[in-house]
Amino acid sequence: MEKEKLAIAQMLNEHPIKSEKELYRVNYINVLEYFVKKYSSNDIWANSVLDLYKKKLLDNPASYQYVCQDIKKISKKVLATKFKPFKLFSYRFCLIMDCVFMNAFNDREKADGIFGELVTLYNKRYLKNITFVYEALFDTDKNLDGFDSIQYMWDCWKTNREYQKLNDIRILVTANMSAGKSTLINAIIGNNL
Repeated sequence: MEKEKLAIAQMLNEHPIKSEKELYRVNYINVLEYFVKKYSSNDIWANSVLDLYKKKLLDNPASYQYVCQDIKKISKKVLATKFKPFKLFSYRFCLIMDCVFMNAFNDREKADGIFGELVTLYNKRYLKNITFVYEALFDTDKNLDGFDSIQYMWDCWKTNREYQKLNDIRILVTANMSAGKSTLINAIIGNNL
């Protein structure tokens, strides 16, 4: 199994949009699905991650339906600035991170294409900050301290990058027939192979 296929585990635990209203989360998923359909329609990883996002972020994922509308119209609802007590904020950085994570975590060329389209959805006044966030996703020397709204996602991103740098560990399990090798391995991984 490729390492990037194991990297999703913690990304959704405290995703910033989990506390939003259902309609907002549906629109957010709709934008993510637009990018998956456009850039990764045959990619098992991207489609599996999108399904996981639906299950974790939507109250009733079975009733969700993709609405293929004008992407600018859908994204306008997702990128709107929100007011929470004493603070203005937006999920503009989350959307960039999620789109790249799903479609191009290790493919800078593909990510550049996605980011190029994302930029057209944002107001020009945010260009400097969104470009900085995007560049930080691939440049390990950049730091996103101060971008409080995405600190959790940024920490997950760095953890995933570090995980991918690890060397594979291979383990050989030997024993007599019917000694429980398969049972042990299945119990460890939590899946029946």
